[in-house]
Amino acid sequence: MVEKSPDCTEQPLYLLIQSRGFPYYFNLWDNSQKYLAVPSSELPSGVIQFLLFDGDMNQLSERLVFNKSNDQAEAIFQTDRDVYGRKEIVKAELFIQDADGAILEGNLSVSITDDRDIKPDSMSTILSSLLLSSELKGYIENPAYYLHDNPQSEYALDLLMLTHGWRRYNIPAVVKGKYEFPKKIFEQSKGITGTVTSRVLKRPVEGSNVTPDFDNASP
Repeated sequence: MVEKSPDCTEQPLYLLIQSRGFPYYFNLWDNSQKYLAVPSSELPSGVIQFLLFDGDMNQLSERLVFNKSNDQAEAIFQTDRDVYGRKEIVKAELFIQDADGAILEGNLSVSITDDRDIKPDSMSTILSSLLLSSELKGYIENPAYYLHDNPQSEYALDLLMLTHGWRRYNIPAVVKGKYEFPKKIFEQSKGITGTVTSRVLKRPVEGSNVTPDFDNASP
């Protein structure tokens, strides 16, 4: 919920709600309302940025929050049997589904470890790395703790957003039309250029066919 400040002026104000560079709400603030309620289900999981602008698109205030939404994919791993003997073949099925149960496509990586040798990392998870640690500046001790479903973790998470937040995109400059473009063009393909010369006179040989040998190429 976004609440109106008691000393808010009557000048035109605009509210922008964005996450990871994608806008989810942008509209003129209605001064007749004291607050604006935004269902958490309409926003993605992760860091959400609330920005308030004046009529000239100057940033007036900002607030970062972390949203927990039921939009996470789930990995389903099934084997044909529960117990196996030594060196028996294990047949397994692995698929990913979204919150609605629809099957997702993508590239997967599977690692098989021994529970007696390797213990799961309870202080940092894939979810905390993607949604929290990558969006905040500085070292975060035990980032997985902030995503636990209890009042203490939620309160600590809100304090974390107030002290460690940073902006991946300069949103105030973007809304004013001040865009930054990469100084180097993104690599879209790979190519090989050169000249074929004769062995003796080292003169260019026209119409030569070249077959690269990538297996024996040096780095």
